[in-house]
Amino acid sequence: MQGPDAWACVELLAATAQLPALEGYEFVRSCEEVAAPEPTAVLVPSPLSAHGGRAMLAVCDGARQLAIAKWILPTTHRAACECAAWRSRARSGGGGDAEPGDPAPGDPALDVASRVLLLLNGHCYSAWHARKRLVLVGCLALADELALSALVLRRFASAPDAWAHRRWLLARSAPSPPAPMPASPYDFDSELLRCDTAAATKRANYYAGMQREWLLSRLAPAPAAAGKTRASQDSENAAFQLAADLMRTEALLRAHPSDSSVQYARQASVLASLRAQASDQPGRSSASRESGRVRLAACELEFARQLLRTFAGDTPLASTQASAGSSLGGRPQPHAVLIAHHRFAASLCLRLVGAHGLGAASALGDSGARVTTEAGGFAGVVYSWRAAPARLVELAAAAGRLRE
Repeated sequence: MQGPDAWACVELLAATAQLPALEGYEFVRSCEEVAAPEPTAVLVPSPLSAHGGRAMLAVCDGARQLAIAKWILPTTHRAACECAAWRSRARSGGGGDAEPGDPAPGDPALDVASRVLLLLNGHCYSAWHARKRLVLVGCLALADELALSALVLRRFASAPDAWAHRRWLLARSAPSPPAPMPASPYDFDSELLRCDTAAATKRANYYAGMQREWLLSRLAPAPAAAGKTRASQDSENAAFQLAADLMRTEALLRAHPSDSSVQYARQASVLASLRAQASDQPGRSSASRESGRVRLAACELEFARQLLRTFAGDTPLASTQASAGSSLGGRPQPHAVLIAHHRFAASLCLRLVGAHGLGAASALGDSGARVTTEAGGFAGVVYSWRAAPARLVELAAAAGRLRE
């Protein structure tokens, strides 16, 4: 079932996937079974006569969800790969930036073929590169391409090329670096929420954590030439966004304590907040900024202790460390991830307390901790998480009060 008739299935799937209200899609065994419980569902039959009018698509939930029959996938994939525009793109190398003298890839068939290939497999980097060229020559709008990448990421939450393509699109839509990206707080919140959803959908999704880290790095202050008012507004907006992300990642880590990629996302959020507080901010002295950094690190250490008390219980430290590489049903135990996060939070406190001249090693001496330093920097710490950090939290809080 190849040729023009099979291409009609490709066009039908591409057109249906562009419904304005569409939020997600899924592959199902039979569209009729999916549509049976929902009277308002719309069945879309296959245009091939050989299929006898069997439904290949089902539009459900008020056109917000799309069901794609699995039996139609081989036909649509084969037809998309055999499209003349796609095959010529493959022969010419495809992807990358358009160069002078290159033929403009303006054939609408390339848009249709690459769109369908990505709907079927979000890891298809050749299709993403082909669409980059379509964007560069003006055949595709950035807003439409962002909508497609969001749709694909809902189905393939850990597709690295899909995340990379989205970063490329977001960077191109920025007015000029180092302007914050996305431009509005609502868009920024939507991007971070997309990272949260992807992390919750797919376990060990480090690509969503990398996306969050990139987004937070885009919260850069306005250049000095922009004026004090602009710099003050950008600083307040960045502080609000970072504070909101700290709350967001806190809830995410509580919900997924055994997912190391969620721990990575939390650490990226904390480090971004520390970097922001270290930068020059209108109306804040250096002492005030440093005290804020100490308080943030102390709060993170206390948060890590709460997580360990909740999920590790009375597990001895030796047993906790020994089980760091073990698993339950193929998954790491919650405290194996949380003890690593606790070490991260403690190292932050030790560095900041040491930077304030409080003597990090001696400060922890009465709590039984052993601190090793190299060239004046923190190298490692071994301690009992139940007792050792108490004195450190007190000293960090005291340092914050002294700096105010």
